Amino acid sequence: SVWDWDRFGRNQFLGEVRLPLSSADLDDKEDHWLTLQDREEGPEDAFYRGQLLLGVMFQRLDTKKGKQRGTLNILVKQARELPSTDSKGLADGFVKCYLLPDKSSGGKRKTEVVKNDPNPVWDARFSYEKVLL
Repeated sequence: SVWDWDRFGRNQFLGEVRLPLSSADLDDKEDHWLTLQDREEGPEDAFYRGQLLLGVMFQRLDTKKGKQRGTLNILVKQARELPSTDSKGLADGFVKCYLLPDKSSGGKRKTEVVKNDPNPVWDARFSYEKVLL
């Protein structure tokens, strides 16, 4: 999920990307632009929220009982065209990454805040170890 950081209030939700691992090509070494959507499931809403450039790769370690175990690597590269959230027409964007269904603090990863930029670049790498697929 992409958020706008706010020093004096609550951070503002800008949009999210859901990537079901069961349908993702985890051997693909290319980064992909994914359109940010609202939290609601269903058809995309009419409000364009920008895009997020992600790279996702799974390093297989072994297979047990028909399930593959390994490390899931995620590259949060950048976003583009984030909606403006302040009077200057800019956003202070950051990304929160969860490996669902675990939403505990141990499963959460977060980028740094990039201030005053509707096209922030993070180049943040996150790893989740001992993932079963």
